[in-house]
Amino acid sequence: MVDSGKSIKDWHFASTDFWVQVHAIPDELLDHQLVSRLLRMLGSTTRIMFITEVRSGQRLQYYRACITLDIKKPLTATLQIRRRNGDKHSVDIRGIGDKKFGAVYLILVA
Repeated sequence: MVDSGKSIKDWHFASTDFWVQVHAIPDELLDHQLVSRLLRMLGSTTRIMFITEVRSGQRLQYYRACITLDIKKPLTATLQIRRRNGDKHSVDIRGIGDKKFGAVYLILVA
Protein backbone atom coordinates (compact mmCIF):
# COMPACT_ATOMS: atom_id res chain seq x y z
CA MET A 1 0.00 0.00 0.00
CA VAL A 2 1.37 3.41 -0.95
CA ASP A 3 1.02 6.25 1.54
CA SER A 4 -0.23 9.21 -0.50
CA GLY A 5 1.05 11.63 2.16
CA LYS A 6 4.69 10.66 1.50
CA SER A 7 7.01 12.01 -1.13
CA ILE A 8 7.89 9.52 -3.89
CA LYS A 9 11.54 9.57 -2.80
CA ASP A 10 10.43 8.25 0.62
CA TRP A 11 8.55 5.25 -0.77
CA HIS A 12 10.20 1.88 -0.21
CA PHE A 13 9.59 -1.10 -2.46
CA ALA A 14 10.90 -4.28 -0.90
CA SER A 15 8.61 -6.96 -2.30
CA THR A 16 6.17 -7.77 -5.07
CA ASP A 17 3.59 -10.47 -5.80
CA PHE A 18 4.13 -13.00 -8.59
CA TRP A 19 1.85 -15.69 -9.93
CA VAL A 20 3.68 -18.99 -10.05
CA GLN A 21 2.74 -22.19 -11.88
CA VAL A 22 4.22 -25.55 -10.91
CA HIS A 23 4.16 -27.98 -13.86
CA ALA A 24 5.35 -31.52 -14.67
CA ILE A 25 5.01 -32.70 -11.10
CA PRO A 26 5.87 -36.38 -10.60
CA ASP A 27 2.95 -38.29 -9.02
CA GLU A 28 4.85 -38.83 -5.77
CA LEU A 29 5.33 -35.06 -5.42
CA LEU A 30 1.71 -34.16 -6.26
CA ASP A 31 0.94 -33.07 -2.72
CA HIS A 32 -0.41 -29.69 -1.57
CA GLN A 33 1.85 -29.49 1.51
CA LEU A 34 4.97 -30.41 -0.48
CA VAL A 35 4.23 -27.80 -3.17
CA SER A 36 3.56 -25.24 -0.44
CA ARG A 37 6.97 -25.94 1.14
CA LEU A 38 8.61 -25.69 -2.28
CA LEU A 39 7.03 -22.29 -2.92
CA ARG A 40 8.06 -21.01 0.51
CA MET A 41 11.67 -21.50 -0.63
CA LEU A 42 11.00 -18.56 -2.98
CA GLY A 43 8.85 -16.32 -0.80
CA SER A 44 5.72 -16.13 1.30
CA THR A 45 2.69 -17.83 -0.24
CA THR A 46 -0.63 -16.01 -0.25
CA ARG A 47 -2.77 -18.39 -2.36
CA ILE A 48 -2.34 -21.90 -3.77
CA MET A 49 -4.73 -23.61 -6.19
CA PHE A 50 -4.61 -27.03 -7.83
CA ILE A 51 -5.76 -26.68 -11.44
CA THR A 52 -7.07 -29.51 -13.61
CA GLU A 53 -8.12 -28.53 -17.12
CA VAL A 54 -8.26 -29.77 -20.67
CA ARG A 55 -6.47 -27.67 -23.27
CA SER A 56 -6.29 -28.70 -26.95
CA GLY A 57 -7.55 -32.16 -25.98
CA GLN A 58 -4.77 -32.67 -23.43
CA ARG A 59 -5.46 -32.98 -19.70
CA LEU A 60 -3.29 -30.63 -17.63
CA GLN A 61 -2.67 -30.70 -13.89
CA TYR A 62 -0.60 -28.05 -12.16
CA TYR A 63 -0.47 -25.83 -9.11
CA ARG A 64 -0.94 -22.08 -9.40
CA ALA A 65 0.02 -19.78 -6.53
CA CYS A 66 0.58 -16.16 -5.67
CA ILE A 67 3.81 -15.58 -3.77
CA THR A 68 5.41 -12.45 -2.40
CA LEU A 69 9.05 -12.16 -3.47
CA ASP A 70 11.69 -10.03 -1.78
CA ILE A 71 12.93 -7.95 -4.73
CA LYS A 72 16.24 -7.31 -2.99
CA LYS A 73 17.12 -11.01 -3.00
CA PRO A 74 18.38 -12.60 -6.24
CA LEU A 75 16.06 -15.26 -7.62
CA THR A 76 17.67 -18.67 -7.86
CA ALA A 77 17.42 -20.64 -11.13
CA THR A 78 17.04 -24.05 -9.46
CA LEU A 79 15.61 -25.34 -6.20
CA GLN A 80 16.83 -28.62 -4.70
CA ILE A 81 14.31 -30.89 -3.01
CA ARG A 82 14.49 -34.42 -1.64
CA ARG A 83 12.13 -37.11 -2.88
CA ARG A 84 10.50 -39.47 -0.39
CA ASN A 85 13.09 -42.14 -1.25
CA GLY A 86 15.89 -39.72 -0.28
CA ASP A 87 17.05 -38.88 -3.81
CA LYS A 88 17.75 -35.22 -4.61
CA HIS A 89 15.63 -33.63 -7.33
CA SER A 90 16.09 -30.28 -9.10
CA VAL A 91 13.22 -27.93 -9.83
CA ASP A 92 13.96 -25.42 -12.62
CA ILE A 93 12.54 -21.90 -12.50
CA ARG A 94 11.65 -20.28 -15.82
CA GLY A 95 10.17 -16.83 -16.28
CA ILE A 96 7.71 -15.94 -19.01
CA GLY A 97 5.82 -12.77 -19.83
CA ASP A 98 2.34 -12.22 -21.17
CA LYS A 99 2.38 -9.02 -23.24
CA LYS A 100 -1.39 -9.03 -23.71
CA PHE A 101 -2.10 -8.84 -19.98
CA GLY A 102 1.22 -7.33 -18.85
CA ALA A 103 1.81 -10.25 -16.50
CA VAL A 104 4.97 -12.09 -15.58
CA TYR A 105 4.81 -15.70 -14.49
CA LEU A 106 7.46 -17.89 -12.93
CA ILE A 107 7.14 -21.48 -14.06
CA LEU A 108 8.52 -24.20 -11.80
CA VAL A 109 9.17 -27.43 -13.66
CA ALA A 110 9.49 -30.36 -11.30
